[in-house]
Amino acid sequence: MSRNFWVALVILLIAIAWFSYDFLTPEEIIASDKTLADINAESEALVADLPATKVRAKVSVAQEKQRISSLSGRTENKRTVIVRAEVGGLVIDRVVELGERVKEGDPLCVLELDEREARVREAEDLLREMKLEYAGQASLRDSGLQIERQIAAAKARVTQAEAMLLQRQKELERSTIKAPFNGFIEESHVEVGDLLQPGTPCVTLIDLDPMKVIAQVSEKEIHHFAIDTIAEARLPSGETVSGNVTFIGQQSNANTRTFIVEILVENPDFNIRSGLTAELLIPLERYLAHKVPIALIGINDDGQLGVQTVGDASRVEFVPIAIVAEDEDGAWVTGLPDITTLITVGQDFVVPNETVEVVFEDEI
Repeated sequence: MSRNFWVALVILLIAIAWFSYDFLTPEEIIASDKTLADINAESEALVADLPATKVRAKVSVAQEKQRISSLSGRTENKRTVIVRAEVGGLVIDRVVELGERVKEGDPLCVLELDEREARVREAEDLLREMKLEYAGQASLRDSGLQIERQIAAAKARVTQAEAMLLQRQKELERSTIKAPFNGFIEESHVEVGDLLQPGTPCVTLIDLDPMKVIAQVSEKEIHHFAIDTIAEARLPSGETVSGNVTFIGQQSNANTRTFIVEILVENPDFNIRSGLTAELLIPLERYLAHKVPIALIGINDDGQLGVQTVGDASRVEFVPIAIVAEDEDGAWVTGLPDITTLITVGQDFVVPNETVEVVFEDEI
């Protein structure tokens, strides 16, 4: 029979003795020559002499784990630029269409060129003339026929002509509006025949490589995050991508009291679109935890979660725990000593401070 049976039997005998004591006459009490303290002491001795309840246990060693923060976020392209005209003119060609992929330097819109090409030729001719004039002035220096001021003026005119040529060459070059980086045409703002002014939009260009994944973090958790942490993002397609934490906000949103956290993900094949829902998984601090089957977790009279363990002198201890993660076959908990003897069978039949006989699972 179990130790609990014997304990119950002894308690019953104590109860009978107690009630009998109430019904004894004073003469009988004197005749018995036993006080209530004597009866309690005998009862405790009987309990101590009972055989210890057998329980099955195993030695559990804490393992290092890392807390993972799961955040709901979204993908966002790194750059969105409205490419604008730097010079005015009539659009004679819109080279790209919506959704096209372009490379840095590819033409997007072309403005009329004829007048600007002529102005460049004019500036080239003027520069040649100024150079010849300067060369002639400089050749007369040795003969003493020209003063230094006249030579310097000729050289200044050469410099002015060079500047004019450079300016007109730039205007001619800017007549072809080019992509500032690799990307996709997200929106077109002009058609052939439109007359553009400087600053008029040509196309909207988006950069998809690398891609950002953005999430909001509460003010209670933000101090756990660190730059350069390697994180993962799960996309709606089921694909998982990884990247480094590159930005942690320093100022919270005034309405939600949350901070922005960003990771940067390589996207060379442009498979990841901007604006997708993403589950962001970011590793946080490391800790030691024990893996405990759910069935072994109980609640004490104070409403605390905990497990029954065997402590010093083979006595049962109820140790409060905190569940930090769950797997299919158990829960990871903190609060236990790094090395603890966990009762795996019989924990429901023993109470704290009870002495038990332990049979370890590896001895069975």
